[in-house]
Amino acid sequence: MKLVFLLLFAGAVAYVQVPVVSNYSDFITGVEEGHPTALRLEGDDIEYGAMIHSWIYQEVMPLDAEHFLFMNEVFESPAKDRKQAKGVAYVCLCQKGDLVSILERWKDGQKSLNDYARFDCKFKNIPSRAEFFKGDSFWKGLQPLKKITELQTHTESVQLAQNIDILVFKNVHNPTKKVLKIAYDMPLDKVVKVVEDESFLTSVKSDDNQELLVNQQPAKGWKALFPDWKDYKQLNSGFWGEPGQTKHLEKGRYSNSFVIAPNPTQAYKVKGQTMCLVQTPQTQSKTIQNLPLNQGRRIIKGDVYLDYGERIKYGVNGLVDAEQKVTVTFSADIPISAITAFDVHSGKELATANQAPFELLIPYNASEINLKVEYPALKRVRVDFETVGH
Repeated sequence: MKLVFLLLFAGAVAYVQVPVVSNYSDFITGVEEGHPTALRLEGDDIEYGAMIHSWIYQEVMPLDAEHFLFMNEVFESPAKDRKQAKGVAYVCLCQKGDLVSILERWKDGQKSLNDYARFDCKFKNIPSRAEFFKGDSFWKGLQPLKKITELQTHTESVQLAQNIDILVFKNVHNPTKKVLKIAYDMPLDKVVKVVEDESFLTSVKSDDNQELLVNQQPAKGWKALFPDWKDYKQLNSGFWGEPGQTKHLEKGRYSNSFVIAPNPTQAYKVKGQTMCLVQTPQTQSKTIQNLPLNQGRRIIKGDVYLDYGERIKYGVNGLVDAEQKVTVTFSADIPISAITAFDVHSGKELATANQAPFELLIPYNASEINLKVEYPALKRVRVDFETVGH
């Protein structure tokens, strides 16, 4: 599936008034019929023996006949002060069948930690009832389709027709399938990283044009549609924790593996694309306001949205007793030229660093700072490859 196709389909539903229903049966009907639909629920329930009051808002936007964007916010407040009020928001890309299956179980009151395992999600905590969504359409406010158009406008394309290696292996986990590994030299200078969500095979065919690709990955560049979600984080599709990442770019050579159906003739016609972030000669800067350092704790970690869906990570490593300052370190997947910290109230410069490792000594009494981050401007480049292998 290509993002262009998503645009053609979803353009018709982007700004239609979203009907709001009050029960799961009507909400499921909206999903099954492929309509933008929202659900609002409020009520009391018993959780671990304690009565809680819950507010629920869910909304779907169809991207095509089988893929939906799904937003789910839940805020719970105890009837008595036995525990702290809490909330969480999930935003997911999901397939229609999986979504309907989950909603059917939720309708019957069956919930599980694994409910989101088949979805591709981001999440954030909701610390107060005031932050619970109250608008008339979550997706209308974010305008995701407009952002898709902007990304396409700023994407260059490079055709690759040589130096492509194809290797085929047996799938040890499933003998009825094979694994195709494709590799090539990246025809670009200063590639910062591969955008894995937008790098996939579009077609693998045998010499008689039989489609051999199994579980083709859809275009998931939807995550880059939400540059304002500074507080959203990647949700691990397994159990809680940091999802593992595979480096597909080593020493300027891209490689990735895909599951395909067996092919008796061992001849393959392969098409695909790899999306990259490439460093340019231009520089740019971003100001991050009110970055919390939480002075009551000696060791904290956090991250803040920076650019192109990437985040700058920071950590307070400890107190420098002699100077009554704390050491704050910074890192990011995209290259950084300089980092400068300023006092939130006076605007006074507190510290600066212009080379790695980026470490700033910040006065101990500074509970939050403003940050200016300078880095090379990046551009998106899509490498399209096509080859025949045996």
